[in-house]
Amino acid sequence: MCQRIYRDKNNSLANSAEHFAMSPATFKRKLKQHGVSYSQLQDEQNKLKALHLLGVCQQGNEQVAMRLAFYDIPNFRRAFKRWTGITPSQLKI
Repeated sequence: MCQRIYRDKNNSLANSAEHFAMSPATFKRKLKQHGVSYSQLQDEQNKLKALHLLGVCQQGNEQVAMRLAFYDIPNFRRAFKRWTGITPSQLKI
């Protein structure tokens, strides 16, 4: 599941449910049984992708925000700080 989310930025709960031949409601119920939600899985994969792009690939905030389908840089910065506890610029220091 995590690999599917990591590879496809446009992946949705409905697409994932369909991939596993389940209804979205059943898929959400199965995830809940494992103590996780779809949005938590998406956040974790976005965090890993952002860390890779910022740290390893040395891409800027704008490129990473675009790759992760954020509408603007401030939203990306807020999400990154929520995921990691630091800002993207603090990661680069």
